[in-house]
Amino acid sequence: MSRPIPAFGIATGLAALAAAATVNVAFAPSDPPASLAAASVVATAQDGALARAASFGEHPLWDDGKAELSRYAAEEIVEGEKRKFTAWSVIVAEHFDPKSMVKADEWSPATIPVLKCNWFLHVPTGVYSYQQMASLFLRRTDGLVMKAAFSSQEWCGMTFAEWRRDQDGLTTHSYWQGEGDQRYELPELATNTLFHEQLPLWIRGRAPTKVRTEAITLIRKRIGSAKCPPPKLVGAAIWFDGVKEGAAGKRIEARLMVDQQVDTFLFAPDFPHVLQEWRRDDGTVWKLEKSVRLDYWKFSKNEFAELLK
Repeated sequence: MSRPIPAFGIATGLAALAAAATVNVAFAPSDPPASLAAASVVATAQDGALARAASFGEHPLWDDGKAELSRYAAEEIVEGEKRKFTAWSVIVAEHFDPKSMVKADEWSPATIPVLKCNWFLHVPTGVYSYQQMASLFLRRTDGLVMKAAFSSQEWCGMTFAEWRRDQDGLTTHSYWQGEGDQRYELPELATNTLFHEQLPLWIRGRAPTKVRTEAITLIRKRIGSAKCPPPKLVGAAIWFDGVKEGAAGKRIEARLMVDQQVDTFLFAPDFPHVLQEWRRDDGTVWKLEKSVRLDYWKFSKNEFAELLK
């Protein structure tokens, strides 16, 4: 069963363009803004730096035509053993078409400005490896998830799961007996109902230096598993512990609390608060090795193979 997507793309567009006119941000009629969020800038500071945007996702940084690429050295329990592997986070601003529920090639008043957050895991086991991915499209104004997809491939087979805001339920396709093709009940998600894979970027966008606690509903982790179980929703809380001083200098700390389980997130103190470390209750540890802003789609030739080493 399908359900309509609210017309927030158009509303956001009109509001943003009105704000642009107010502060003399000029766009030629034939050249719409690279992102509606760029029109959210309402002033400039005396030193010429851009003033605070309306929200984390609407900050002009995301409109520089590049993606945030972060590489992590990860250790995680896979098939009963601790595995060391490389994980990547790719975050980039895009226009989202609410009719087809995919990336739009061009801006229009109907498109929704989103941050696309992709996670890539390359997990070696004995003689073969897992290639796993999560892809989330998050509305830039408030981080609301529009679509989330998860996949896993290895020598035995592949699995895929998808949730879309315009449809009911979580759709899964699995090669495992007892799973196959399923549609599991999953209600329309509120802004504080979060996929586990959404957490780091959501925390970054919630004024993470302010000490407080926020209640959320958590959809348990899907990436990192070769199977497609039904979605599991649990009550949880995010503890924002503010800026802490340690051996590595100042970092923002936040904790996910689910019953007696605790995940800890460490972020850079300066905007955009890149995730520096993620420690999960199951012993998983991800540590940042490198983070850059790069229009990586321009560097696909063999000559650039060592660029991100």
